[in-house]
Amino acid sequence: MRIKEVLNNIISIDQTSSVPNRNIANNICAIRDIIDILINDNTSGFVIQIDQTKAFDLIDHDYLSLCLGKVGFGQFFINSIKLLYRGIKSCVLCNGHLSRLFAITRGIRQGCPISALLFVVVAETLHNIITNNKEIKGININPQVTSTIFQHADDSTFTVKDIASVHEVLDTTDIYSKASGGQINFNKTVILVIGPTESDHIIYSGNTINFDKNCTKILGVYLGPNKILAESLNWKEVLSKIKNVLNLWSKRSLTLKGKALILNTLAASKLWYRVAVLDVPEWVERTFKNLILDFLWNKKPPLIKYSTIIGSLAYGGLNIPDLKLKKYAMRLNTLGKYTDHRNDHKWKQTMTYFLRKYHNMSLDSNILYIKYDKNYLCNLPAYYSEMLCAWDEINNGLRPRPSTLREILVQPLFHNPLLSDKTGTFNDLNFIKAGFTTVADLAYEVIPGFYHDTAVIEEILRYLPDANPKLLYRTLNKIHGSLPGEWTYKINNEIVPSVRNESVNLYITAENQSINISRFTVKLCYTIFVMKCFMTPTSTAYWENYSININHEHLWKSIHCTYKGIECINNDFKVAHNCIFTNEKLFKCNKITTPNCSFCNNTIENIIHLFKDCSSLQGLIKEMHSITEFFLRKKGYSHHDFNTWLLVGYPYTKNDNVSFFLVILFSVYRLSISKRRLFYIKNNSCVNLVRLFKSLLCKHLLYVYNHCKLNNNIQWFTKMAKSNPYMKIVQGEIKLCLD
Repeated sequence: MRIKEVLNNIISIDQTSSVPNRNIANNICAIRDIIDILINDNTSGFVIQIDQTKAFDLIDHDYLSLCLGKVGFGQFFINSIKLLYRGIKSCVLCNGHLSRLFAITRGIRQGCPISALLFVVVAETLHNIITNNKEIKGININPQVTSTIFQHADDSTFTVKDIASVHEVLDTTDIYSKASGGQINFNKTVILVIGPTESDHIIYSGNTINFDKNCTKILGVYLGPNKILAESLNWKEVLSKIKNVLNLWSKRSLTLKGKALILNTLAASKLWYRVAVLDVPEWVERTFKNLILDFLWNKKPPLIKYSTIIGSLAYGGLNIPDLKLKKYAMRLNTLGKYTDHRNDHKWKQTMTYFLRKYHNMSLDSNILYIKYDKNYLCNLPAYYSEMLCAWDEINNGLRPRPSTLREILVQPLFHNPLLSDKTGTFNDLNFIKAGFTTVADLAYEVIPGFYHDTAVIEEILRYLPDANPKLLYRTLNKIHGSLPGEWTYKINNEIVPSVRNESVNLYITAENQSINISRFTVKLCYTIFVMKCFMTPTSTAYWENYSININHEHLWKSIHCTYKGIECINNDFKVAHNCIFTNEKLFKCNKITTPNCSFCNNTIENIIHLFKDCSSLQGLIKEMHSITEFFLRKKGYSHHDFNTWLLVGYPYTKNDNVSFFLVILFSVYRLSISKRRLFYIKNNSCVNLVRLFKSLLCKHLLYVYNHCKLNNNIQWFTKMAKSNPYMKIVQGEIKLCLD
């Protein structure tokens, strides 16, 4: 669509709707930080949310054409848009009946792909008249950047200094509304006040607009000076919704994998929008984790470690979402965007404002090189404290070593783990106050070498005449003494880069490869964090104790094999994790009076006995051995291999029909044993195991057959059936050929 290709060039950076590579989070973060800046600087300000009544439906078509022409679209394109709206009619569908047609003389059709693009072109005129109005005084983020308006489609938020600017914003917006065909909805217009004010309301055009001094909902989240109230409104409501969803689904007999799906799609998904733009208190992380565990384990003690179930399916986990790790991943994603200089969103300026506040070192993104004082991080907004903690966590507290002169020059002088003495990293407030914070501040600008020590001390004393020269010399000597020899050599011998203050490329090392910070995605960072926290299933040690060496790659691939029935997957997963409640475990929990097997009665029933050693299994095991022998007579296998397959499954090989059939065969074998045991516990009677096995095998092969039909893969299944003497397809049914 041609209009979309040029929106980045004609729509201001403050509009985040419908423009490629822009996100609503850009404006939320900027507004959030502006409120914090006003609080931090102890100054007053106003955040105005003006709602326009049915903004999309009231756009004047002539005004739309004028706007398109003003931003540079040609007459042919404008005529094409006019053609789309000329003489259009609509009707209403009510209870199956259509009303008479009526003419549409204004508004743009919601749901049409081009409508949102046309609307942001119209809304851009509001941005222009607001920013060009000299009577409106915005909030100064720094001497070069002022914030006045933020837009997301028809949601407009204004940030101004004084009450006169508030009136001017309302006047200007009213002019825009009259020109475009809209009108202000004063009932939904909100003015948030930061700092003291002489009044608690304003009257505009006969409408009273009360001031809110606590917090208000802006673009879906609560923001305001009352942090406690905003935190409560932001998180308690969504946690309550998640709890209700999980309570509803807990009434169903879901498998562990099914519960994991619900947790990801219906529970955790409600959090991510807020997590991306708001700091996450510890009590929220704790509450969400408890909700997960209660839902997953039916409010009973967990059967698998939390640090295991957060892992991927390929390693024995369930992909359970971890709020803290996801939060860290989102912070690093934001950090990567911050170091990308291809765009200049307002939130980057506000972020710079706060990063420069860390020890007042004015380091910008070079703050990522220093070692953080956890006690001092609390002086930053919690959002940025979380961001720096995430950077520290993914690097294990280490920092990348510079290799080029440019990278050396931007290294901080203080709190830098690469510059330390016997007592560790050091700090000197006099140097910081005088502006000496990086290695570049001690080096010449156009020629190699360092400034003379006397010149540095004199410059500091010029700013701080009361400073002690002896202590300054001592600190300077400590700095020079801590500089690695290779750094000193490069500074003394290489030509200084033309751009000295540009941030260098930062990276992390993961899986023996360097990943540049600009490539950080939420998925990538979350995967790295999960792998750092992941613990191998404790069942591994249990199996090894019985000389069953598991190939984890094959094990979990076999368990989660494509087309495998969900019952089989759930049972195999529990068996592999040794979390089946055998009689041995129930006896230890004082649930039963004997740990012996319910079928052979003379041996303790542990998981090995239940699925391999019980005498009641011998008939079925003989049948299993016969089938396996037929398929693997050329390949060969050991008795130990066969026993391992009985317990944890046959290793799956992709596109191997024999492998797939044996995976299903051994999986159904374990499922039939589990079902027989469950039936015995509930009814105190035994079923014929071989007959149950054949019935379940037929059922699951039919499931695979129907699954293949739905996925247009029936040829593969037919080919497998033709080469398999133990099964055949008869009129859409699966028939087993077992003795």
